[in-house]
Parts: sequence; structure tokens; C-alpha cells
Amino acid sequence: MSYFLNEENELKLSEFLVKENKKICKEQLKDDKIPENFRDLMEKTIETGSPLPFFDPRFGYYSVSFTPCENGTRIYAHHHISNNSECIHDPANVTVIVDDSEEEKVDESFIETPQQSLESSLENMNSIEDESIRDSINSIPINDDGITGMVEINE
Repeated sequence: MSYFLNEENELKLSEFLVKENKKICKEQLKDDKIPENFRDLMEKTIETGSPLPFFDPRFGYYSVSFTPCENGTRIYAHHHISNNSECIHDPANVTVIVDDSEEEKVDESFIETPQQSLESSLENMNSIEDESIRDSINSIPINDDGITGMVEINE
């Protein structure tokens, strides 16, 4: 199964990483354990607006999780150095805005009530000119469960 980030998700992930990386870089620059050559590199990345903290490449410094759920895929990012997580996308938190300003109006003059429908059917039945057809329709044997027999209509 494949998962991906759309442009909006990538932007949110990038904003999260920049925010967390700035905090971590500032803390790491105060720490004497970071080698000098990495300190210079970190300072340059902060100046460019894309801070990159010192991290062990064997483990990385962030992960993105994709969790399938009922309404789509939940996406979270976790920063391993700051130990903070942030929602990138969660379909349970999505608000759908529906523009119903151009909602179609239903012309209710064309909608029949059950009583009107029955009356209309009876009128149509009474307008059948051929008396033999009308009599054969009226003579269909019925009971409470519906039609009980068969009637042959000779045309």
C-alpha cells in the first residue's frame, strides 16, 4: 500500500520541521557536545531559514505516520529530537463547508400526495372507453393479501 503527502500536507510538514528544528538548533548550539564543524553548519542553516539539527543519521530526526481510518488516512509527524508530534492531516478534524446558496427549489405543484395519486388513478380508470377492458380490470379477484386468481384478457 502506498501513501503520499499532497502539497498542503508537505507544507504543514515543512512548517512543523522548521519550527521544531529552530528550537532544537538553538539548544544544540548551547551544548558543548556538538562538534565545531557541525555548529558552523547549523548556524548557516538557521540563517537560510531552513534549520537542520545535529542528529544520528542511523535513526533520523523525524518520522511521518500514515494511519488508515474510516474517513481517509490520518497523517502525523513526530520529531525524534524534540519528542513532539503534530497532526498533518486528520479526516476526523476536517470540516466540510457546503455552499448551498444556489440550492435547487423543488416545484411542489408537481408532487402528488398519496391521496391525489389514488384519485388520479381512479380518474384514468374511469376514462377507459372500452367497457369490456374496464369490466375485466374490475373483476380481478382480490383479497386482503392481493390478487388471488388470474384473469385472461382477450384483445
